[in-house]
Amino acid sequence: MLSEKISGKKMLFVLGTILLLLGIAKYNMVVEAVTGEKVDPYKGYKFLVEIDGIVSTGFTEVIGLNITTDVIEYREGNYVTETYVLIPGLSHYGPIILRRGLTSNMELWNWMKKTLEGDAERKNISIVIIGPTGSQVARFNLSGCWPSGYRILNLKAGGSVIIIEEITIQVEGIQRM
Repeated sequence: MLSEKISGKKMLFVLGTILLLLGIAKYNMVVEAVTGEKVDPYKGYKFLVEIDGIVSTGFTEVIGLNITTDVIEYREGNYVTETYVLIPGLSHYGPIILRRGLTSNMELWNWMKKTLEGDAERKNISIVIIGPTGSQVARFNLSGCWPSGYRILNLKAGGSVIIIEEITIQVEGIQRM
């Protein structure tokens, strides 16, 4: 029997991997089952944004980091079943939204201005997740990024609020490092 040839921890790992693939378990559940240690998820309040390799300070939010793949339904006329085969199609990235307090820094506005003038300048952006010890624990490298929208938020008479600068950025590729 297969289970007699595989050690207990290896069997848990194989079972955990199968459950991951089926979408029944999450990664930290599998790690905990195999190693006996609980793995906490990273907190979302420590991060850096790099634009073309230079750290851009002051961002308070990064919204919309995502990848989706179209699903193509396919069926041939001689299929025995009355269902479709699902095939992955084209993938789409982003867009992302970056937010920070408005200052005299014109970097984002000048980048958007180039798009408005018909010369969309593509840049590479990295979203760097910082762990509890202050070191990098994850990095998302975004390629072919260019701005498609710009907004100013929180203009409010009589309120004690920070004015927020928001830029929407189109993304052509994402890699997790």
